[in-house]
This record gives sequence, C-alpha cells and structure tokens, in this order.
Amino acid sequence: GKADSIRDRSWVDSVGPRPGEARGKSLLGKDEPVVWFEAAAALPKLGNTSATSAHLDETASEALRQKAEALLEREQELFEKEMASRNAADARWLAQVCRSGTTADKIAAMSLMVSSSATANMRSLDGLLGMMAKSAGGRQVVVQALEALQELFLTALLPDRKLKVLEQQLLHLLPPGKDGDKYLLLWAVEDAVKRRYQQYVQQLEKCR
Repeated sequence: GKADSIRDRSWVDSVGPRPGEARGKSLLGKDEPVVWFEAAAALPKLGNTSATSAHLDETASEALRQKAEALLEREQELFEKEMASRNAADARWLAQVCRSGTTADKIAAMSLMVSSSATANMRSLDGLLGMMAKSAGGRQVVVQALEALQELFLTALLPDRKLKVLEQQLLHLLPPGKDGDKYLLLWAVEDAVKRRYQQYVQQLEKCR
C-alpha cells in the first residue's frame, strides 16, 4: 500500500540529508553515525564519567538547557532547508502526506523522518505520540502509532543503557566552541528521547 511505498522510498537519495548534511553548517558531519547514541558514543570521553554536574548553579544549568534546546531546534531547521533545496517536489510531497494523508501514510512518513534523523525530527516523534494519545481517532489509529513508536524506540532511539536528563550530564566539563556544542546537542537529544519515552510508557499503560 501507500504506507509501504513511503517506507521503501530512498530517503537519502531523494528527499533529505543525512543528519548533519545541511550545507556543512550542522554540528554533525555527514560521515557520522545516523543513530544519535552511536554518534554520542563516538565522542571523546569527558573526564570522570562517574561525576555529575550537580555543582553547577541553577542559573548556569538553565542557560545551558536553553542553549541545548536552541541547538536542537536549529538542527531541525537546517534539516528542513536542506531537504527542500535538495528535492523541493519530494519535500512538498512529504509535507502534504504529514498534513493530510491517510493515517497509515502519516505514520509511515513520520516514522521515516525519525529513523532518518531523530536529532532533526523530534516534531515527527511528537506527532506519533500525539496520534497514540488521541482516542478520538479510534483504537486502530492508536495501535498503528503504538507499533510504529515501539519499532522506533527499539531500533533508532534507545541505547543499551540508562538515559540521562541534560542536568545529569558532565556540563561542567564541556569544551569550548563547536566541540562543546556537539556534546550539548547530543545530550539534548538524549534528554528529549528520555522525556518522550516516558510519555510513550504512560500512554501504553492507558491503552491496556
């Protein structure tokens, strides 16, 4: 069906960039791993990984959170611009599917975007969580969204370790400049995935 055809399309060749391929302006290079936690694992270790950043004062921690969220938003914008410039017709088609396609097509399109780059597509993940939470759409919609989310969390979103919120990371050891921003971006992704996984689990309980 249409949903299968969406999943089978060649994302990198026809629609959008790999994470970080937005005209060289992204923090993530085109040769880096697509999966966020693989990219994070490839970064050099920062000092004592058993330490925490608890000694950072609230003002400093909040400033870093705001910066991290801004970096995450910037990745989304760069991804969308690159997607539109690479193939405007496919970009319009995908946007149209997400807006007014069938439920199955919307779920397939949003899943494709998240699996292509979770770093740049948290909005699509939010869209799937929203569909899972909408009882008005009927149980079939909820189940389809649930199954898509389960697959994404298993294959593209959850590492084989406990997730951390941003404030649990080694914020006090951040290197300056672009290198530090890369850590901050991937920590922001981890924070976002952790919070969304909690939403998923909560909705799963309601579905039972």
